[in-house]
Amino acid sequence: MPVASVNNISLDVFASNIPAFDYEDKVDLVYKFFKEKPFYKYVVILKDQFPVGILRKEDIAFANRNLIVGEFSKPTPKIKNTELNPRHLADLIEILRLQTSDVILVNNKNQYLGIINYDTILHYLTKLPGSSQDKISNMLGKDYYAMIIGFKDFKTLKENLGYKIDSLFKLIQDILKGMEDSYAHIEKLENEIQSIYRKKITKDMLKQFFEEFHKEYSILFKDSNPPIMYSIVLNLNNIKSYDAFRERIDILKLYIKNMGNTVAIIDGLQPLLFTYVSKKDYSMVQVIKEKITSSIQDIANNILKAEKNLWEYIIYDMFNKYPFYDLIYIINDSGIQISNNIINPNTGKNIVAGKKGSDRSKELYFKNASETPYITEVYLSKATDDFCITVSMAFKYQGKTYVIAGDVAYSDISKINLQE
Repeated sequence: MPVASVNNISLDVFASNIPAFDYEDKVDLVYKFFKEKPFYKYVVILKDQFPVGILRKEDIAFANRNLIVGEFSKPTPKIKNTELNPRHLADLIEILRLQTSDVILVNNKNQYLGIINYDTILHYLTKLPGSSQDKISNMLGKDYYAMIIGFKDFKTLKENLGYKIDSLFKLIQDILKGMEDSYAHIEKLENEIQSIYRKKITKDMLKQFFEEFHKEYSILFKDSNPPIMYSIVLNLNNIKSYDAFRERIDILKLYIKNMGNTVAIIDGLQPLLFTYVSKKDYSMVQVIKEKITSSIQDIANNILKAEKNLWEYIIYDMFNKYPFYDLIYIINDSGIQISNNIINPNTGKNIVAGKKGSDRSKELYFKNASETPYITEVYLSKATDDFCITVSMAFKYQGKTYVIAGDVAYSDISKINLQE
């Protein structure tokens, strides 16, 4: 496919006009500026009309107002304005990605022109023919699968690894390419790697990736703790535009934003959450599962001691003993819910109140219920709009079979007392 020709572009078109102050200006002057215009995070400091660095808002928050601002400025890399072929901007992107701050743009006389940052240039590059956006747009609405790999705290990771960050990205790319021969596109973005496959991405593939990554990471970066990562898997057949593609990724990121471990979301009609568990944590996960299964057994045993019309009251009392449950409900042997969603009064969440008569017969927690407790995979609950597991168990009462089911939010598993 022919690629449209693109004219050279001057770097100053990417420059943001961040206000500048003189090195000898008083802190009080800049402090008042930040107070009047709080949307600015920093200003540029000039000495003899030449830029020497930047001054961040927090750097003078508690400073003596009579001091000069130059004493608080931090040296910042500078780059001279020039014209480049847009396709060579990728080289500049690499330089900016390795910086811990934005870059000052100057003219041939070293005079201040503005500030250039990574995001501005990256946004421009994504619009070019043959760019990542262009390639992915051509795959939307077709039977392709995207896997996004990223890091929870990329800024700290980049500061810790320094120049080795490139080796980290190369490691991920090599693993992704070797993991499945059906990959169609792999590209490195700011703090993520985006890969597209012709075959469905499964939980086993994700597990394989994380295991291989941690094994290689421990060899290449033996003095550093493994980073907390995330992965998002999307079926591109269900997505019709690039904006919808990015929007869906951003929405799913919100669900995992506060999770303190490495996780992956496999999107779908009912998105699933996969947690990477290292060998050293495996025994703890088993203990958690045992605590959850024993809790549902205890609740079932308690309601069996009471009349059927008192079951909901018994369950309310059991929330004091097992506060990690969001809600519990009872289902008959046909899969019909015979109780309302009995909601934990202490949960503090906005939970949709399920009603008697709801059909649960197609749910795995009903189909797989037996006298041995069953725990689902982590999925996105319609009742709480949060990732959760459902634990269920079948029991008999007066010759009839019932199923008790309870939802535990993934984020509330930490409430489980492992010492009891």
